[in-house]
Amino acid sequence: MKSRLNFDELTQNLGWSEAAHSFDRQAIETEFQERDETQSLPIKILSIFGGLMASSTFTGFLFTFGILENRITQLIFGLIFLTGSIFFSRKTKMLLLDTIAVSGLILGFTLIGLALEDYRLSDESALLIICILATVSINFVRNYIMTFILVLIACGTLLAALNQADWDNLSYFYVPALGLVLAYLYIKEARIISKRDFFSIRYNPIRTALTFCLIIGLIYLTLDQKFILTNYYALSSSLSFIVLCFVALHYVFEKLAISNKRTIVLLYLLCLCCLLPTLFAPAISGAIFLILVSFLANYKTGFVLGILLLLYAVSRFYYDLEISLLNKSIAMMISGAFFIILYFVSLKLSRHEEN
Repeated sequence: MKSRLNFDELTQNLGWSEAAHSFDRQAIETEFQERDETQSLPIKILSIFGGLMASSTFTGFLFTFGILENRITQLIFGLIFLTGSIFFSRKTKMLLLDTIAVSGLILGFTLIGLALEDYRLSDESALLIICILATVSINFVRNYIMTFILVLIACGTLLAALNQADWDNLSYFYVPALGLVLAYLYIKEARIISKRDFFSIRYNPIRTALTFCLIIGLIYLTLDQKFILTNYYALSSSLSFIVLCFVALHYVFEKLAISNKRTIVLLYLLCLCCLLPTLFAPAISGAIFLILVSFLANYKTGFVLGILLLLYAVSRFYYDLEISLLNKSIAMMISGAFFIILYFVSLKLSRHEEN
């Protein structure tokens, strides 16, 4: 009865009635049930790990018997596994065949990557080819796990290509671009899903994958980076996320029905004071942005991941500060006191708004 209760609640919130709107209740409830069964988190995790293990075992088997000793064979088998996995994903919804399709997808990209390496291509060229191939493949799959993996491959290889091509500073613009796309997906979620087009069907895996890509990108920005006032690339990246934070705050205030202008201005000023110290630490402002948009869309996974990312980013920020341990301790104490004050102020404002 879970799907029926959810359906009744949805129609009640939308103000629909079966007399005024014609829809197939049984078909909709069946679709809800199928999505719950095929898209549960444990099944997704088992499919991914099962695919990785099966792909690794089969690849080892092929190499052991010398089947994949030359680049042409690797490329041919890679394309065969890739196209075969896409074909199976479109023809069946069985869990076993879905796992086989995921395995074939991973194996196909592995073999294509090995073949491109043997062709003596530059690292960035090979990565860009794989990125384009993964992006094109997204148009032909409908499987949740496969779409998720393809988006991860496309975004990951693009970031790696920027690194290999000595265009590492472009990552400071690439990661905020991911944030901008995610902001659109989270804020316009209802409109996207209601269209029932190519993108809306793949919305959930794309949103989840891009969330992970944003987290990976923000962590990447913290690697081997020190708190330097002349790092203008980090400044531009952090400013982009701060702007996105204020955009998300606007929609959060609407969701919470906060209409008092004085309260809104005060909250904006408090948030600005909170975000200003992150001007050269884009991972912190990026984590706060992810928390805000996840709260806005009621996306619990993104909200929890955002909190974990914030803890990592703050600890990394204080670790990278090139000041004495005593000064770091004082800075942490001041930051803690500020957030405690911010909590009580926000609590008081929320009670005042309710009254």
